[in-house]
Amino acid sequence: MWRYLFKSLVFLIFGAVWATGAGAADKPYDDRADAQQLVAAAFSQARAEHKQVMVVFGANWCPDCRMLESVLHTPEAGSLAQRFVMVKIDVGDFNKNLSLAKRFDVNLSKGIPAVALADADESVRFATRAGELAEAKSMGTAAVVKFLNDAAEHVQAQP
Repeated sequence: MWRYLFKSLVFLIFGAVWATGAGAADKPYDDRADAQQLVAAAFSQARAEHKQVMVVFGANWCPDCRMLESVLHTPEAGSLAQRFVMVKIDVGDFNKNLSLAKRFDVNLSKGIPAVALADADESVRFATRAGELAEAKSMGTAAVVKFLNDAAEHVQAQP
């Protein structure tokens, strides 16, 4: 009996951890969040931490968006996390948060994920406009990290 109870407890704990952890990883874009508030909080944090902001537009149904999310958590992308406050904005079926994409000069018609890099004062310094990351899955981790690092270096080089 104790063995059965122990196995049941382990199963319940594993199930709870999997449900919360795996669900979050599978759905990096909060489709119920107030995107305006997320962006405001990111810029507030960036000002406090003397960082820039990376705004990532995407959707949970998009495999390239999920791939980008996993790349952002790799050691290769670690320097980006040190330099940028990252905020993910759900665009749904290209019917949500379109005004934010326009505000950050991102062209969603070319595909997602799309990225904008901005200073803490909300000045946009870089934006994908030609669907540069829309094929992130086929690009691979190294190419995606290189693209983002090159964009970040370009921003840093600007006066």
